[in-house]
Amino acid sequence: MTVTAGPNGPTGAKVRAAWTRTSLASGRPADPFRERARRMGRRLVSVLGGEILFESASAELLDIVDAAYAGLPSHTFAGSRPRLRIALELLPGTGRIRAVPPPPSLGGGAGFLRATLDDSSFAVVYPQAGAALVTVSRDMLRFRYHVRYELIEFAVYLLAARSRGLVPLHAACVAEGGRGIVLAGASGAGKSTIALNCLAQGLKLVSEDSVMLEPISLRATGIASFLHLRRESLQYVPADWMSRVIGSPVIRRRSGVDKLEVDVRSVRGGCAARPVSLSAIIFASAARAGRGPLLTPLPPGELVRRLHRTQPYAVSQSQWPAFIRSVQQVPTFELRRRHHPQEAVEALHGLLSG
Repeated sequence: MTVTAGPNGPTGAKVRAAWTRTSLASGRPADPFRERARRMGRRLVSVLGGEILFESASAELLDIVDAAYAGLPSHTFAGSRPRLRIALELLPGTGRIRAVPPPPSLGGGAGFLRATLDDSSFAVVYPQAGAALVTVSRDMLRFRYHVRYELIEFAVYLLAARSRGLVPLHAACVAEGGRGIVLAGASGAGKSTIALNCLAQGLKLVSEDSVMLEPISLRATGIASFLHLRRESLQYVPADWMSRVIGSPVIRRRSGVDKLEVDVRSVRGGCAARPVSLSAIIFASAARAGRGPLLTPLPPGELVRRLHRTQPYAVSQSQWPAFIRSVQQVPTFELRRRHHPQEAVEALHGLLSG
């Protein structure tokens, strides 16, 4: 007779019985990992070509999910839509975080990826299973921007990129008529100010700082919730946008820079309704154009060199070689500054409508 050693066989039953006896004798709770804890709330969000089910017993954490993803258009790629799952858990506070939460520590192993802020606030992502766990201490609710950006969005972007085989770029993306332009460049190069002026002129926002691209088709998606502007950029804000911008909440980046977080979802037609086809890649520069053109074509090979220099995480991904083969067929330019971002918008509009 064959004895089954699996969880449902005789041996498995003996192990479970022994564990139960030991647990009772030692006073262990019947559900030490709270695996059967009732999750009161759910949110099903369609973003980045997939469906993400958030589950949590915390109304505060579900409020952060709503603030980040409610009202976004559902971007759909060809093929099946991966169903992903993120559990959110709120833990008691420790009282140790008083001013600024510690910067995230990243790591991984055995197929898991993690971002850790403190002992009770971290995200663990298991891409193979399409699942993640985000735990947050009550202390961290004072820093909702960091919870959203460094834990929840960490899990969302990793799961979406890995499940769909997308290439992640740190860049903005604006679109018109289903065609998109990726706008890359260092922090402070003016990408968000240009994107805001693009919206004011009727272009669509795909994403402000994280763009996901299919490596072969070069269709781009993103999350078009917010634009982040420095106060010194207010001089370039269109008049009909001024009240919306100055009434926005202020967040503080890890660099110590304060920015106005402008929610653009209430702008009618402001978000791209579907993934867009990549028409050009622009590298925004802080250099002045002078009397020369704003857009200067980059020489052959310069695109690959700049991408390798500015996108170190994307370069390490398995889809990168296929992406590089495809993207070298896309026109690439450097965008320099002149007097007002509106001039840059006109140049981008010319590329998209040409």
